[in-house]
Amino acid sequence: MNTPQNKNCTACAGDFREGAPFCTECGRLSPAVLRDGDIALEIDEAPSERIRGECVSALRAWFPQLEPIRAEASLKAGKSILLSGIDEESANRVLDALAVFKVRGRFRPVEGKPRGLKWIWNPGLALSAVSLALAAAFGGLLGLLLVLIALGAPVAWALLKGRGVEPLIASLRVRNQADYWIRLSDEYSEVLGQLAPQDSENLKAFVKKVFRLQKRLESESLASIAAGSDRGDLYLSLNDGISSAVELSRRILRQPEENKGPLRDEIGKLNELADRTAGWYRQLEGPVIKNASVLDAELSAITESIDRIVREVRPLPDVRLANKEKTSL
Repeated sequence: MNTPQNKNCTACAGDFREGAPFCTECGRLSPAVLRDGDIALEIDEAPSERIRGECVSALRAWFPQLEPIRAEASLKAGKSILLSGIDEESANRVLDALAVFKVRGRFRPVEGKPRGLKWIWNPGLALSAVSLALAAAFGGLLGLLLVLIALGAPVAWALLKGRGVEPLIASLRVRNQADYWIRLSDEYSEVLGQLAPQDSENLKAFVKKVFRLQKRLESESLASIAAGSDRGDLYLSLNDGISSAVELSRRILRQPEENKGPLRDEIGKLNELADRTAGWYRQLEGPVIKNASVLDAELSAITESIDRIVREVRPLPDVRLANKEKTSL
């Protein structure tokens, strides 16, 4: 079975790198690229424990913010809302990916949160009425307990109901760039299918390098924060690099063979630039390397500081012995 667990694209079985907005082998969009809409995606339970684990693993690869324990419990218990506020095309893309795990789903309109007192207007009020009637009949401590049940029943029902409609995946950062990636994936897949094998490999190699670096920019490292993460100039410039590579590849298709050399050289330069940028960022992000003399000086200062603290808190053995002798005298 071809599953996203081993990072395979469900369309071409190519390497679908975690976090990539589209497959570098064929251009198929990732399920994580979502556009805003008025649809909630409800999914059924997964048929077995093994499939539940694989499904949660794939969902985590697409949506890192997913809580795995809650997701696995929901896939075991029955129907649950996976996503809310997306369009039909996005929902279909997610359903196609989940079909690999035999997990089915359907569209539902997005339910707005009830306002005012409407949020407690629910079947819990019926239980409140019964509890109040019994409280009046019995009185005493039992009556007090029934009154408390009557007060809490609508609130508890509303909370449980709200928990059931709360989507498993709440925050979606990819929406901000969805239109860009949808357009670019279409252009990429169209061009890729027409290129000669070597030109195709050069284009794929560059895009893979960009996606790999962009994934590192989404981390919470100091270097990533300084670069602005996925909203900084470096990340956006890398996007421009993909667009440029796709356009250069399109021009290669239009030119006669004798005129393709300069365009191929440009894509080669883009690959070299991606390698240099990745190497620079790797050094920036990597650990600080200290030579032996610097480490020796630092460790000596640290050990002396520790010795001084220990001497101040706990007297040395000969000092304790002298004090003991004085006491015995």
